[in-house]
Amino acid sequence: MSGADDAAAALKAAAQASYKSTFEAGSRFARAHTDVRQATDLVEVLARSIDLVVAAEALHAEADAAVKALRATLSSQMNDTGCTQVQGTYHAAHLAKKPAFLNISNEAEIPREFFVQPPVQLDKRALKSALTDGVQVSGASLAYPNEMSLVLKARISKEAA
Repeated sequence: MSGADDAAAALKAAAQASYKSTFEAGSRFARAHTDVRQATDLVEVLARSIDLVVAAEALHAEADAAVKALRATLSSQMNDTGCTQVQGTYHAAHLAKKPAFLNISNEAEIPREFFVQPPVQLDKRALKSALTDGVQVSGASLAYPNEMSLVLKARISKEAA
């Protein structure tokens, strides 16, 4: 098997792995979507909508992981084969050198002129704690928003426990 064949096989394997994981997550999302559509009363629609949100978040996480894995494999194979650029149907890709980064081997040897004092910064945690304890602080107060936010928590059914 040639280097090109090895690279093609590696890319195909990465594509298959990403397809499998995203397809499974997408199938769970599709089932949850069907469950919402088939729900008959408000309580059931709300309950199934929770499952839909969780399935959508899982699909998003799988897609993100697939993108990272595919990018890494594509970059690695392009680098290994010396193919520094490639044109797709609608997009082009190329390899670029990463920018220089600072490598500090011994901070004690660096001249003091390169050190700065951090600016004074408000300790918001301490201020909120003081206000919560009833301390009056000029220029600050606690604000209580008049809106709700959705909180999702996993719950274990009695059958699963």
